[in-house]
Amino acid sequence: MDKKLLITFPTTYDSIKAEEVLKQNKVSLRVRPVPRNISSDCGLAIQCETKDEEQALKLLKQNEVEVESTHYI
Repeated sequence: MDKKLLITFPTTYDSIKAEEVLKQNKVSLRVRPVPRNISSDCGLAIQCETKDEEQALKLLKQNEVEVESTHYI
């Protein structure tokens, strides 16, 4: 099974804004709860393909969306 990229955020606002930014730019994603083994202040994360990592993180930075951490699951 291919690994996926999981992006976590410090706030719910950041996760919602990230979803909007990435969808507007046609990045395939899934909003999901943060797994229990990953610490996060916000309970929502975005899962996407690892091939989209560079584009996704660049878009989030350009749109001033704060990312807490990234994980491969």
